[in-house]
Amino acid sequence: EYAQLTDIHTCFQHWQQVQENISITGPMLEDPEMHDMVQDELNKLHSLLSTLEQQLLTLLLQKDSNKDPNDERGCFIEVRAGTGGDEAALFAGDLFRMYSRYAEIHSWQMDVISASSGPHGGYK
Repeated sequence: EYAQLTDIHTCFQHWQQVQENISITGPMLEDPEMHDMVQDELNKLHSLLSTLEQQLLTLLLQKDSNKDPNDERGCFIEVRAGTGGDEAALFAGDLFRMYSRYAEIHSWQMDVISASSGPHGGYK
C-alpha cells in the first residue's frame, strides 16, 4: 500500500511542479522576442499536464488493488416519505426513481420488496 501511495504522491508532486511552471512561464508571453519560444514551451507543459492528470486518475481509480471485500455484496435501501405529506411522498418517489435508474445504469439487479403509492404520486 505504501508503494502505491508513493506513486500517487510522486505523480501529484510532478503535476504541481508543471502547474507552477505554467504559471511562471505564462507572463513571459508578453515579451515579443520570446513569444514563439514561450508558446512552444507552454504547449509542451500543457501536454505534459494532461498526461499527468490521466496518470493520476489511473493511479487513484485502480479498482483491483483498492477493492473492498464487500463490493460484491448486496444491500437494502429503504425510501420513506416521512413527515411532509404529499410533497414528501413526491420527493420519495423521485428519490426511488433516481436510485432505480442508477442501479439500471450499472446493470445491478434490483428487487422492490414493498411499496405504497401515494394518492398524488410518489410513495408513502
